[in-house]
Amino acid sequence: MKSIILLVILIQGLICHAESKTTGISPKKVNKKIAKKEAQSPFQTHQISLWTILNYSHSKEEVMNNDIYRETEAQAGMGLGGGYNYNLSSHISIDANLIFAQRKYKKLALLDVISESYYTANLSSTARYWFWQKLGVGAGLFSTYHFGEVTRSGDKGEESVKLSDAGINTFDIGYLASVAFRYPFKKYNILIDSRYLWGTQDLSRDENSVMKTQELQFIAGVQFPLSL
Repeated sequence: MKSIILLVILIQGLICHAESKTTGISPKKVNKKIAKKEAQSPFQTHQISLWTILNYSHSKEEVMNNDIYRETEAQAGMGLGGGYNYNLSSHISIDANLIFAQRKYKKLALLDVISESYYTANLSSTARYWFWQKLGVGAGLFSTYHFGEVTRSGDKGEESVKLSDAGINTFDIGYLASVAFRYPFKKYNILIDSRYLWGTQDLSRDENSVMKTQELQFIAGVQFPLSL
């Protein structure tokens, strides 16, 4: 039995030696090349992302006793963000992201149309399925914290008020849908993502009304490999 095992080991060694002679490359060098190729792949297991954001926010307010609906007109707000991406496989990924963005919109106040804006910090997590490793469709959850002052501008000039004085609550949670595209460039990914967020919390401090928001976000940035 021992002689058979030794014979098998000897044959495997001769085969490896013959292959290295034929190709001129030793098995160790082949393994090193494979490892180097994997390290340069844009679809590594761990990645970090940096992006810029274009944010469109829309809200709908329902006045309870009068059956009145008031809607805002979305305007573009800018932002910055970053995140961590974990590729479970070549087709499935999970990410966690933090975005700081401006929320900006127009609304009707008495006989004046005014613009309002304030800042938000958005923390989200999204699970995605990637078709051909490039086109990703996903869904996730988010939480948003509103901070700073509300800047109002209209025909009567511009003013800044606290969020509480503007009748806006500071915290929101909800769910999101995402369609993303990533293009490999060397060991990086160019990432373009569009996300739609549905808020589930009442943002109005008025007991007689309910206000909820939706946001459309366009994201462009770069994914970097992260060695852990």
